[in-house]
Amino acid sequence: MTTSVKLPMRIDKTLEIVRALRAEGYAQGVDFDFAHQIPRWDYFSHEKPEEPYTLFTFYNKHVAFIFQLKYSGS
Repeated sequence: MTTSVKLPMRIDKTLEIVRALRAEGYAQGVDFDFAHQIPRWDYFSHEKPEEPYTLFTFYNKHVAFIFQLKYSGS
């Protein structure tokens, strides 16, 4: 069972969190994965651009819960 957490953030903050997860002993591809979405603009309208975000996927619900407690307020 996987759990996904979507956080609005820039790539530098994403990489900082990924390094912290690895330092805590979690392995990418085993315990978690992540996908960063860059900001997107619609050049044909005057709508606000989509903000950058990162989608973290966890393969253990307990790890996802601790992650949410730690980083959702960032």
